[in-house]
Amino acid sequence: MDDQQQQPNGNRMDRFERGLEHLLEAQVRHETQSAARFERIEHGQVEFRTDLAQLLKAQVLITDVQSKLTDSHRLLDKKLAALAEAQRETTEKLNALIAVVDGLVKRPPQGA
Repeated sequence: MDDQQQQPNGNRMDRFERGLEHLLEAQVRHETQSAARFERIEHGQVEFRTDLAQLLKAQVLITDVQSKLTDSHRLLDKKLAALAEAQRETTEKLNALIAVVDGLVKRPPQGA
């Protein structure tokens, strides 16, 4: 009778050990997968930080270029205003010259 009582207990123990082995194997697989995922996440974070640093540098450069462009537009506006004023003065002087020449041409000759 002892053999019969030990047999079911032995089977239970074997089943328990197999179940425990399966659990341990599953835990090892889970930890391995988790470690691989963690490595991918870390790698992604490093790439993200690198990309972010490059974007920040680009933003600084763009801001600098934009500031220079704004200054250039202001200077261009001043030069265009000066050119417009010079053109207005030239037009006035040319009109005055035309009036003088026109007066000389249309004036009757003296002494005739």
